[in-house]
Amino acid sequence: MTSNSLNVRVTIISGGAALVILMATLSCDSIGPEPKPVPVPEVPATPKAPEEPKVPEVPTAAMVPIMRGQIVFLDPWEGAIFVADSTGRRLQRVSQTSGALDFAVSPDGRNIAFSKYCESSTPPCSQMYIIGADGIDPLVLQTGDTRDHPGHPTWSPNGRRIAFVQQGAGTTASQIFSINADGTGVTQLTHTGYNGYPEWSPDGSRILITHSDDAPPGDLRYGIYEMDADGSNIHQLKPGFRDSWPTWSPDGSRVAFIDLNPDGFVFSLVVMNADGSNAMALKKSPDWTSAARPAWSPDGKSVTFIVPSAARMCEDVWDFGMVPCGQSVKRIGLDGVIDPGWELPSASYVVWQQ
Repeated sequence: MTSNSLNVRVTIISGGAALVILMATLSCDSIGPEPKPVPVPEVPATPKAPEEPKVPEVPTAAMVPIMRGQIVFLDPWEGAIFVADSTGRRLQRVSQTSGALDFAVSPDGRNIAFSKYCESSTPPCSQMYIIGADGIDPLVLQTGDTRDHPGHPTWSPNGRRIAFVQQGAGTTASQIFSINADGTGVTQLTHTGYNGYPEWSPDGSRILITHSDDAPPGDLRYGIYEMDADGSNIHQLKPGFRDSWPTWSPDGSRVAFIDLNPDGFVFSLVVMNADGSNAMALKKSPDWTSAARPAWSPDGKSVTFIVPSAARMCEDVWDFGMVPCGQSVKRIGLDGVIDPGWELPSASYVVWQQ
C-alpha cells in the first residue's frame, strides 16, 4: 500500500517540473523587439459570373382522352370537332381541326380519325387524317381527289385498323377499305356494287355496311348488309331504298339505322335485331327533309340522331325562299319517346364514346 502511494507522488512531481520548464522556454522566446507585421497584399475578389436567367418550366399537359359517356360532335358551319358531356354541354374544341367532314374516335379515346378537303391544293384533293385528342400532330392516312374522297372512318375495337369508304380503282363505285392506324397496309374489302357507312362490330369480327348492287346511280337501292372483317361472307340483313348510317348497340345485339321510305319520302329512325329481324321504327316524320347519324348511348337505353331544325334559316336556291337549314340533335328512348330535356349545340355528326 505504501509503495503505491510513493509512486503516485513521484508522478505528480515530475509532471509539475515539466510544466515549469515549458513555461520558462516560452518566456525566453518572447524576449526582444516585437517584429513588425508584413503587409499582405489584398487579393482582388473574383467577380461573380452573371447569373443565367432562369427559363420558366412550362408544364406539359398530359393528353386527356375522350372518356366513356362523353359526346363528340361536328359543328357544321366551320367543320370543327367538339367534345361535350353526356348532357350535351360543350366542354372543349379539339384544336387544329376545321373543315372536317366526318370523324371517328378511337376506342381508347386518345385519337380521332377524320377527313377533310386539302388546303391550297392544285388539283383539289381530299385526305383522311389521324389527330390526337389534344388536337396536335395530325398524321395523313390517305389521299384522294375530291371525286375519290376517302371518308366515313370507323375504328376496329382494338384500335389497330380503320375502315373507310373510297372509290375503287377504275370505277365510280364506292368501296370499303381498311388501313392500319399508322397509315400502312391499305386493303380493299369490297369489290362490287356501291358501298358505304362501314362500322365494326363490338367484337371486331364483322363490319356493317350499306350496299347496292351495280346499277345507274338513280336506281340504287341501299340495304343494310354485314360482312366479315376481311370483306368475305357479305350478306343482306335488311333490304331498303336509301338506308344509311347502320350502327351496332354497345352489346352488339341490335342495329340502329336511318331508313328512307320512297312513299312520301319519309325518314325514320329504325332499330332491329342484329340478324335483321324485328325492325321497328322508333320515330318517323314526313316533316324531316333528312335524318342522319344515329348513335347509341353507352348503356344501350337510348339513341341520338340528327334532323333539320329552324335554328338556322338558309336561302333555298330553287324556291328562292328561306328554309330551315339548322340541325337539331334528338335523344330518344327505345320506347320511342324523345327526351324533352336534351340539349346539344347544332351538330352535323355525333359520336357517343363507348
